[in-house]
Amino acid sequence: DDFEARLNLIFELQELLKEFQRTWLYLDNIFLTPGADIASSRPEDHAEFVRVNQLWLRMMKQVSVQRNVRKNALQPRLNELKRWIESLAQISKNLDTYLEEKRSCFPRFYFISNDELLKILANAKDLREIEKHMSKCFENTNRFILVGGGDVDADGGELGEGQNEIFGVKSAEGEKLQFIKPIKMRANGVEELFKELERQSAGSLQKKMREAYSDYYGTEELETERKDWVMSPKPPAQCIATIAQITWTEATELAINELTEEGNKFAVEDHLLLLKKQLSDLTELVRGDLQPIRRKILVALITQDVHQRDIVQTLFGNDV
Repeated sequence: DDFEARLNLIFELQELLKEFQRTWLYLDNIFLTPGADIASSRPEDHAEFVRVNQLWLRMMKQVSVQRNVRKNALQPRLNELKRWIESLAQISKNLDTYLEEKRSCFPRFYFISNDELLKILANAKDLREIEKHMSKCFENTNRFILVGGGDVDADGGELGEGQNEIFGVKSAEGEKLQFIKPIKMRANGVEELFKELERQSAGSLQKKMREAYSDYYGTEELETERKDWVMSPKPPAQCIATIAQITWTEATELAINELTEEGNKFAVEDHLLLLKKQLSDLTELVRGDLQPIRRKILVALITQDVHQRDIVQTLFGNDV
């Protein structure tokens, strides 16, 4: 009976050790990573984890000295492990509450898992680590531009001293969006950094939209200049697609108004011919030697232009 009880004690101790180690390894990366945001935000949980961690390391040193399994399988040690597991379980529960607070501050954090959010918080001062999770919060945002100057980039480089500003972002295809003003890393939480990223991305895109719209109408002969506007490296793909929709809507409304209010019966037909000419120009461009990102832009725009041409073709066919 004594031998059986000893075996049961060893088995239970092994199971508790595995349970403890799973949680301990998970929390160790969170609380003991240098510069982690959580350590300062949850000082009570951090202090409790440090206490349990010290006791755990002390036990492991004792076990490393006395390697006899039977002599290590002691009831007091079992009871101590149970208390530590309870402490870690409470810390984990508090962490869930903490993550919910972070998500309330920045709802895009609901797009990522607890593990991913904890990795972001644990590496709050490491921009290269943070950017690994950017695409989950901001569609297709792949990299930070950490050095300003437009043509200067920090791709693949280490975040050196003084490089604590984000000058823009880059997509997976390599397209860049330069911010109106750089974002400085501050000590007020990683969620504030993400909020500023959201504001700067939206503001910078709005500025690019206005510039793209102005450039589109910057010449008198629209039909000969649109293909040059599309091939310009200045507007991002999102701006090209959006402005193309806006200008098509404006031109289509103008043609209908000329037909109905001014009696120009050729207005819709002329507009249709112009759309066909623009589509032909893009088809000619896409057959050339292009960069992958430029080819993607042209293919997407051709698809959009075909749909727009078909709409105007239907209007013309119905004598609108």
